[in-house]
Amino acid sequence: ETCNGPIEFDCLSCNSGNYLTENGECVEECISSTFPNQDDFCQNCDTTCETCSAGTSSDCLTCTNGRYLHNEECLLSCPSGYFG
Repeated sequence: ETCNGPIEFDCLSCNSGNYLTENGECVEECISSTFPNQDDFCQNCDTTCETCSAGTSSDCLTCTNGRYLHNEECLLSCPSGYFG
């Protein structure tokens, strides 16, 4: 890990197996609403997703309140033929 200061939030990169957060902290797992990208950085999910596998609106695993998950997308209402 490389750092630019003495505290735990001064990280610029992390040891293998850890991920860098927006605030410069190295963590073992990214928090909800973020996902580990190819650069080992915890990147934000799309705003419609509560949890995701990547950063687009079609990569949702779970949805924010008031949305329905359908084919990895979080929709405001269920498609025709579906109900939630």
